[in-house]
Amino acid sequence: MTSKRKEELLDKFIDDINNDQKPRVYKKEKINQELTPDLEEDFETIRKLKRCKQLRPDSRSNENYRTSESIGRTIVKKPVFKGVAAAFACFLLLFFGGIFTDDNNANIVQAMVEKYEEITGYSAEVKVTSIDNGEVTHETFREINFKKPDLYKAVESWDNVKRTNISDGDTLWIINEAVDKSTDTSNKSVTVEPLFPEKELWRYHLGTQISGIDEAEIIEEMDKEEIAGRSARVIRYKYNEKEEYWHKIWIDEEEKFPLKLILKGGPDSKLVVEYENLEINPGFDENTFVFDELDVDIDSIDKSLTFNKLLDDKQELESLLEREVYSLDKDDVSGKDIDLELNKVGYIDTNWLYQGVLRYEDKEDKENFLDIYQGTAREEEMLLFGGGEKGEVGKIGEDNLLEFLEGETGLFDNYPKPVNYLRFRINGGNAENGKDKVAIVSNLPAEVMVNFAEELTGKQIKLEGY
Repeated sequence: MTSKRKEELLDKFIDDINNDQKPRVYKKEKINQELTPDLEEDFETIRKLKRCKQLRPDSRSNENYRTSESIGRTIVKKPVFKGVAAAFACFLLLFFGGIFTDDNNANIVQAMVEKYEEITGYSAEVKVTSIDNGEVTHETFREINFKKPDLYKAVESWDNVKRTNISDGDTLWIINEAVDKSTDTSNKSVTVEPLFPEKELWRYHLGTQISGIDEAEIIEEMDKEEIAGRSARVIRYKYNEKEEYWHKIWIDEEEKFPLKLILKGGPDSKLVVEYENLEINPGFDENTFVFDELDVDIDSIDKSLTFNKLLDDKQELESLLEREVYSLDKDDVSGKDIDLELNKVGYIDTNWLYQGVLRYEDKEDKENFLDIYQGTAREEEMLLFGGGEKGEVGKIGEDNLLEFLEGETGLFDNYPKPVNYLRFRINGGNAENGKDKVAIVSNLPAEVMVNFAEELTGKQIKLEGY
């Protein structure tokens, strides 16, 4: 392997772990064949830097988010230094190896993260309890089946209500059932979501809890306890030094998965999450993630609840929007090992900023995606980033402004995992008052999104700091 090729693979690896993605080197067969023991050692060195929080920008702390002094922020902002950072990592490991290997608290968390990356799915029973001033204020019970990337069936019960979410990867079905115990009758309604089947996953997702603690800056081990016959290591953590209250997690010492979490919301307020009967990589029945209309009276499906519409093609979207729809003319980005194809075209009734979306996904890795939003539901807008306090800004060509937000969770209530958000105007003006408003949402690195934005606009884009 040439030194140039090795540098390219290291660059891709750093991009992926900076964006909390499973590294492409393990997903793509052609790249996987190039792996050598020396290269694996370099990857492990980079992982150790990440565990020490030097390789990933902190999306929770605005103060840290803005600085470029750390190694990690430099890597993200200036890709040319990735190879230098990897070499520096090797230097640190050679002379200060004890800094990394003695960090047992971070290691158990990293082991949990890596274990989750390896699995294909899980099933579990989850109890979620809200406690205020020592009293239980709300309690829900959940039965969860999940298969990567976004197949899930979750049945959630509380009081006299039951909600079932079923995603087959293409469509999300939300079945709400209210029971009247006095008459022993029930009323069902069904909501259909054809565009964003992953949107409800955050409510139940074990991966969300795991990635949450992986974002913590301060991690301390307290003791070992036994839960349901399992030996667990108890970790307390804070997302940053300014956070007042400690959260806690009990990690199964053998299986490396959470058994219990306590999330503090105030001095006398906490959320307790308990996992029971957790089964890793279960053999799911082929009908587990299929919505069976026979189980629900089809007349009860309230079409008014089907806000978003799946369209046949972008021409149909152009007809609805009465304007041109901007799409990609080519499916790949040179040198990034990304091969995108158009997966869905949709009309959105539920977004106050955009009315149309084109959803692209990677042909080889379905977890990688890029969504292009366009059109506006209304002309009046507010600054999404508080006047630029949270996001980066840049320019299209000489004058037109654009804005970039990194690592945002819950964007538009459609994305349960952290995504990057780039918005701009194509035909003049800044991101607020131009003519054709467009946004790109993706889990891909910033420089890849900028490449696609340049293709859409036909102009060079300069994103400050990148």
